[in-house]
Amino acid sequence: MLNWFLSAGVPLRCMLAYRQEEFNTAGVPHNNTQRRNGPSGICLSYLLSGYTPYLAPGATHPNPLLLRKLEERPDVSLLEQDLEYLSEGLEGRSSNPAAVLFDTLLLPDGDFGQDCASALQWRRERERSVPHLVLGKGPPGGAWHAMEGSMRTVSLANWMELPGLKLKDWVRDKRRNLRNDRATPAEIASYYQHFVSETGLQSNFHGERPGTTWEVRGYQKSREGLELPFAVSAENVVLATGTHDKPARLGVEGEDLPFICHSFWEFEAAIARGQVDQHSDPVLIVGAGLTAADGVLTAHHLNTPVCHAFRRAVTDPALIFNQLPKVLYPEYHKDSGRYLGIDPQQPISCRGNPVDVHPFTYESVQEPGLFAMGPLVGDNFVRFLKGGALGIASTLSKRSSKEGGLSEDSSGQAGSCSSLDT
Repeated sequence: MLNWFLSAGVPLRCMLAYRQEEFNTAGVPHNNTQRRNGPSGICLSYLLSGYTPYLAPGATHPNPLLLRKLEERPDVSLLEQDLEYLSEGLEGRSSNPAAVLFDTLLLPDGDFGQDCASALQWRRERERSVPHLVLGKGPPGGAWHAMEGSMRTVSLANWMELPGLKLKDWVRDKRRNLRNDRATPAEIASYYQHFVSETGLQSNFHGERPGTTWEVRGYQKSREGLELPFAVSAENVVLATGTHDKPARLGVEGEDLPFICHSFWEFEAAIARGQVDQHSDPVLIVGAGLTAADGVLTAHHLNTPVCHAFRRAVTDPALIFNQLPKVLYPEYHKDSGRYLGIDPQQPISCRGNPVDVHPFTYESVQEPGLFAMGPLVGDNFVRFLKGGALGIASTLSKRSSKEGGLSEDSSGQAGSCSSLDT
């Protein structure tokens, strides 16, 4: 589980990022970040910041059955309702039912080019806020800032908008005209950036910040044996503390049994004595460091069955075996990064093998606490990726309620997730 903290002392329980790029903010190093401040990240940040959807008073909708279901609990937010029940019988252009549900509520008859009023009303309920960061390169809007500014979007303009701020109204305020109801990428990027500012989400977004200053604090022992505190500020810090040669212990019963090895040298000695070979029972290797990597590779070369147990996700870039060259260590890479997909034998692909998630929570089937949305789950259009934000925010809201409290904003509580988005 993530255990990052905001500078204000609020526990950070949701980080919208997943890729290795350098990112520094407030003197804290981050090396698992991605350009994830596009519409997916913005929409999810909107819902995690306390903006809550309800059935609008006097709302109408072209689907009378869906409207009737919503009218059964008009005072209960959409986040607290049964999304599976509401999605029953709905059809749309996404394979994710929550995405179809949210789309039909935000854009009734959107497939017919209609600009009907949304059936939802948005309320700012700050007590629902979940502390989070959206990490990315550049300003909010993500890849839209890098696209050619003169071309027009394939999608209609209202398909590109985010909840609570009509794109056409924003364009009109800028005294511009939409050509054939389509906008340029430059207009979309500017709209997304304005959306973050207009809704007060700026503090959740962090991009590249040059000139970061680091502060190192510690204690220096004097000749008299006193520990004197010190603090040093620097633009660059090199960690050169080395590694420790004392084997780690689990502190469990049975660690001193004769068939337990605590170092690679002990394992090699057991092999030399003929105690471990291709006919042996499976060898269990616990840990995810260099010694564990050496042990697994050695057992593999002996054709000895091996089970490898560790506490990280198999795709974690910090794992030793994810840092080994694929050409030299194909044994370690043939399965790494695959098991999250619908087809666990194939690499994750937005087109052919999306992340395998629960259809209404968007939580990974393989990794509890890891969520995915947008193209990673097959929703390549902005109009449908918003459903991922609904599913994730709804899940966190319901879990927080079960735990006895909602998440903190700058004055209050907390929830927990990691999220893959675009």
